[in-house]
Amino acid sequence: SLDVAVRGVLRAIRGSPRGKRGLAGLLDGHVHRHGAAASSALELAGGVGPLWDLCRAHLGGLAVRSRPVLEAWIEGTDLSRTPIEAPPPLAVGSAMHALRDLSRIVRALGYRGTWLTLANAEVIARLPNAAREAAFTVLRELIDNADGGRGMEATLVLVAGAAPFFRGPRSLESVAPLRMRVANLPGMEAGAPPHRPMIDVASSPARSPAPPPSPKLPELAALLRASHGLPPIDALPALSVGMEEIDRAVDRLFAHTRLQGSVFALLVGEYGAGKSHLLLHLAARGLAERRPVLRLSLERLDADLGSPQRHFARLLEHATLPDRGRSGPIERLGAWTANAAARARLLEVLDGLASGDGPAATPASRLLRRVRRAADVKGALRSLLLGADLVAKPPQPNYRLDAYGRLLLWLSLLERLEGCTGPLLLIDEAENLFRFSRVERRTALRSLAFYCGGALPSAAVVLALTPGALVKLQGECDALLGEVTAQRTALPFEDAQMLQRRLSRARPIEVSAFEPQLYVELAQRIASVHAQVRGPVVDPGWPVFVERAASEAASPRALARTCVDRLERRWWLGAG
Repeated sequence: SLDVAVRGVLRAIRGSPRGKRGLAGLLDGHVHRHGAAASSALELAGGVGPLWDLCRAHLGGLAVRSRPVLEAWIEGTDLSRTPIEAPPPLAVGSAMHALRDLSRIVRALGYRGTWLTLANAEVIARLPNAAREAAFTVLRELIDNADGGRGMEATLVLVAGAAPFFRGPRSLESVAPLRMRVANLPGMEAGAPPHRPMIDVASSPARSPAPPPSPKLPELAALLRASHGLPPIDALPALSVGMEEIDRAVDRLFAHTRLQGSVFALLVGEYGAGKSHLLLHLAARGLAERRPVLRLSLERLDADLGSPQRHFARLLEHATLPDRGRSGPIERLGAWTANAAARARLLEVLDGLASGDGPAATPASRLLRRVRRAADVKGALRSLLLGADLVAKPPQPNYRLDAYGRLLLWLSLLERLEGCTGPLLLIDEAENLFRFSRVERRTALRSLAFYCGGALPSAAVVLALTPGALVKLQGECDALLGEVTAQRTALPFEDAQMLQRRLSRARPIEVSAFEPQLYVELAQRIASVHAQVRGPVVDPGWPVFVERAASEAASPRALARTCVDRLERRWWLGAG
């Protein structure tokens, strides 16, 4: 379980071999070294969120009162009755956010980064199937969030274990997403570059590589993620092939949004065919049109899709705004509440929304009433706008309505304070709906009825899934959505009939299987970008390798990984 893993990290972390274990001990060590100036480190970093607030209280001379609260929060204790204001406890839904924030707090305290060791991993291979699958999902979540603007910062994750964890029928090789990210693929040579996810220490290259030219950070990040089998985090035109039909579909999608107010589209393709890359391409187009990009990925860890009060905070966490730094709502909230003048401006906008008649009027009024009763206006604004009070609530209609209302409020605030237009909502890996029980799937469709049914003003909503999952969803949506409509607890916002019509009538945007010539073109583009980032690499066997790899590649991502691995190996060996 992700929260159990993160709880273990927070208990075990320390800043030196003789330092105290645990996050409180790490903070105490910082106070011991810096005295009265200790609290300035986190203030200057400007981070927003529960862990930041608790650590600031600890460093700000409130350690006597805050230490028990910090430790209780880590243990998952309900803190609603504590004498000082405290956030909801650490739980599954907030665990990855906490780990991300921890990596940033470590950096703000002056450390170079975080080293996270997961030992005795072979235990996972011996677990019952359901528990083993859950553990591998947690590992995948750690891998996928190890870089990027929304992931951990300057973090090394080292997994150590015996052979059954790495190879065999119950190993990570039995899970396709992990096999793609970690296990060595056919065609990969011995003597890997030292950043290959799984390396043979005895055959790693010993020589230093040739110095690269001036750094091209987006291109370098794209290459390193490709070498790790990870989906990209930014759209990079230089590595995009076969996008012409997709571009035409995107043009039509946004044109309909401007005319009709809200549109829905299906993106359909097999696993590894490039859906994630196309979603990034779509996100880049949306950001260029001043649209905030919201994301929901239906992983096993996101099985709370039917409970918007629980996944609302995650929706904000993974969103991207069309500003120069491509920040997220959480970072913007930090700027909106940073000082008295900024807070006054935010409260003025909230007053204007509350006095209007738009969809944000009621949630703005509710939020203002609670803020004006709070002793700490800054803390109340941050807590309520981030949905900290909703995370532990049950999926009752009033709490779901509150979560939907706060999302509508956020969209109105982004429009007035940041000049944003209607949102682009990307719902990825929807095939995982069929890993849920029928009851979970029905409640998930209830939330999808809100997101995809036209409730978000001027929104473009894209649902990405495999062809088989689309057929299954269309086959049972009449029955399941009929059950949603019949439920007394369904909200008017959750328009199941509109979702039903859209699922049955939408013409999918199809991500077709790559033709061999597109594989060859992708390989050549990778080589060109690698030469820009690392410098020229001498590889006489490259043409023969590309021809073979293009004919044998299982997916574009697999081809990208083998190509980058080959080029990186030769660069590290000094073949320039």
